[in-house]
Amino acid sequence: LEARKLIEGATCALAAQRINVEQLALLQQQLDEMAEENRQETITEKADEKFNCLIAEAAGNSALSATITWLWQLRNESEISTHFHQRLREEGDRPILADHQVILEALRAGDADAARAAMSGHLQRVIDHLLEVM
Repeated sequence: LEARKLIEGATCALAAQRINVEQLALLQQQLDEMAEENRQETITEKADEKFNCLIAEAAGNSALSATITWLWQLRNESEISTHFHQRLREEGDRPILADHQVILEALRAGDADAARAAMSGHLQRVIDHLLEVM
């Protein structure tokens, strides 16, 4: 999560400068999907992962996109990360829609500083909550 905070914050800022209308529409679709997933009894973070990977693609830098995809792969395959996230799901935690909406609005505005702050702030809240629960 610390690596994601550093890398995804900067990547989100870059995406704010390069994102196009089609990519914004795809992000909105993922946000809607995230809302739907949050209403389901079985908790997944597939839309959350796709949302973040779409932002990485919108940054237009293949190294950053590959890195973020890899960080999500580590998150999904790491035994300790899987344990932490399973515990969070058992407690009923779901992706924070309001945080993702703020990220999307910063991207729509093309505001790199706001996009960086929104993504970094979101991931810091996830880190803080994870430490609190564990």
